[in-house]
Amino acid sequence: MYQELHSDTSQANVMQGSAAGIFVRGLVSVIIPVFNREKLVGAALDSVLSQIYTNYEILCIDDGSTDGSVDVLNKYAESHPSVITVIKNYRAKGVSGARNCGLDAAKGEYIAFLDSDDKYKPVHLSESIESLVQNPEIDLVFSDIERIKDGVVVEKSVYQSNSKDMRRLLGKDLVGCRVYGHHSIRLFIKHDTLPWLHTSVVRTKFCANIRFDECLAIFEDYKFRFDLIKSGARMAFINSIHHEYYFHTNNTYSGNSSEKTVINCDQRILFIKRLEAAHHLTVGEKIILRKRAAGYLFWQCGCRLLDDNLKTEARRFMKVAITIAPPSLSLLKSFVIKYIKMKVG
Repeated sequence: MYQELHSDTSQANVMQGSAAGIFVRGLVSVIIPVFNREKLVGAALDSVLSQIYTNYEILCIDDGSTDGSVDVLNKYAESHPSVITVIKNYRAKGVSGARNCGLDAAKGEYIAFLDSDDKYKPVHLSESIESLVQNPEIDLVFSDIERIKDGVVVEKSVYQSNSKDMRRLLGKDLVGCRVYGHHSIRLFIKHDTLPWLHTSVVRTKFCANIRFDECLAIFEDYKFRFDLIKSGARMAFINSIHHEYYFHTNNTYSGNSSEKTVINCDQRILFIKRLEAAHHLTVGEKIILRKRAAGYLFWQCGCRLLDDNLKTEARRFMKVAITIAPPSLSLLKSFVIKYIKMKVG
């Protein structure tokens, strides 16, 4: 059973939100796409219901689940009718379409995102909203993540694990919130390695004309934040663990299998095409974007497939990498030498 949205729209709490219509002051709309997570989505919902900050709505978008996920969602909605809304994905199937349904339905002044198999730390919304309220020049905040597998924390801080790139992006003397925006778009392309959509809280007015790219099955979060930055959004990092990311055997596109590697490679290529088609990139931005993509396709994808003895797929992605690589003798030389050795072998 899909339920109607319940929210406080009294005059004192209603704000005008440009193209997004009206939204409720102080309310956070937490968007959770759900597909076949009947055993996991309850824990995700509990983590939102346990937040210190209590002014929120939870929008659960069912992406065509065939297990008992919808039953679980409806039970939670029945227990929390003024907070939880269950919506059937009426856009393109996939996480992008599901999140866009959530954006369409959101009534909050702020938007937050959560995957149905992950959890928030209790302080996530309170610290994020506090940062946005105290820093009106900031449009979006994101924070750190810990990764968990089989009940054990395998990565205490994604930020620290990627500290070299993240400190180049965010600054060496990171304390509390640090703003970065359009002026650092090239740094973002080159050094952004933190999967921070999970911890993002953004002002709803900034999403009025921005949606997730429904042509992308993965990397949609990268394009979404690129779209935000390109549209002028100013962002800040909160140096605090706000999110628990869980590894599962059925994580949609994460993992090391050859099949998932091929999917990741094809999606990376599509991501580059969609990004370049959507924005007028400067020469510098395009060079950095293509250099990073070429390196990913050649070394991380092509060589991994080669190690798995999938030479046909390896050659395909290596050739694409050589084609899109920006003019660089050293880069092209390393590509060509490896490619020739592979063909001879």
